[in-house]
Amino acid sequence: MKIQVIATIAGLIGCLVGVFIGVGQGGKQIARHHLRGELRIHLQAYQDANDNPQLKEYLKSRIYFLVCLLEDSDLEGCEFDFGSIDESTLGCLSGIKGPESQQEIYERAIEAYRRVNKKGL
Repeated sequence: MKIQVIATIAGLIGCLVGVFIGVGQGGKQIARHHLRGELRIHLQAYQDANDNPQLKEYLKSRIYFLVCLLEDSDLEGCEFDFGSIDESTLGCLSGIKGPESQQEIYERAIEAYRRVNKKGL
């Protein structure tokens, strides 16, 4: 009797752990999907923002930040090397959420860009 109760409890715990792992993985996929969508929107907005240099710099910083969050496979086919971020034009705006500087984010994004384009060769 005790063995059956222990086995049942262990089975329930195993099922719950499996459900939580599955939900966690699904949440990551949804988040990646949203980040990819945001990246594509910002890439298009960057192309359309010809007359507003501050908006272009903000979009560059946001694009580079998103690139750092995504996996290399999410970046294939994306052109996002627009040069470094001009912080004097950007002013007090920032597309980065976190402690890293604009330059650090740019360097990480360009490193990802080189990795992705190297794979495509």
